[in-house]
Amino acid sequence: MAITVDAYRLAFMPLPKSACTSVKRTLAQVDPDVAKDDTPEVQVWHEVYPTRRFRSDRWVRYADYFRFCVVRDPVKRLMSCYTDIVANREEMSNSPRLRKSKRYPVDPDPDYFFLNLDAYKTHSSLVKHHCMSAAFFIGTQPEKDFDRVYRTSEIDELGNDLSVRTGRVLAVPHANATKRKLVLDDLLDETVDAIRPFLEQEYALLKGYFRNPFGSKIHAACAIRN
Repeated sequence: MAITVDAYRLAFMPLPKSACTSVKRTLAQVDPDVAKDDTPEVQVWHEVYPTRRFRSDRWVRYADYFRFCVVRDPVKRLMSCYTDIVANREEMSNSPRLRKSKRYPVDPDPDYFFLNLDAYKTHSSLVKHHCMSAAFFIGTQPEKDFDRVYRTSEIDELGNDLSVRTGRVLAVPHANATKRKLVLDDLLDETVDAIRPFLEQEYALLKGYFRNPFGSKIHAACAIRN
């Protein structure tokens, strides 16, 4: 379940679209069980260290390890599913079900994608994997289950902490970064309302790490119109 480096008693639970490639690559540098004969591509790190579901009954086995995870602002994480997977990597064209679909294009614009997110998750296992709730990967009480929860903005601090624990000078690289950025203001109100329930759920889970940008805003769909 967990990604472990037993030599240094490290246990990591990766969260997709939250620097997981960067951390996996860093751990591989100090893991004696990982071959380092070459420099693998990004996808190989995920084959070496698969991302698994969090299971509390198994996680307790690593109570004497340094248990950590990296989390990302929920809006940024969800937006990156579009900018990286759909726009940058064009992965939708690799889905046989989407190629056959007449209703769901392989190159949707952001609004169409998020308005039909459930359908795209059904048609593409890659979208489903990257758009799952963080709770699926780090559990429902990360503040209790981890010795340290790092924000993606604290990735350099993670590198320093791993350096101290391994006795190696480590820097967590910014791998698989997407140049294109997408923010809520780029989306239609209707689209924001569609994804808001999921985001509210994510901010509740990570309330100790990120501020909910919605605050007490009223859904556009619920507003009284004159």
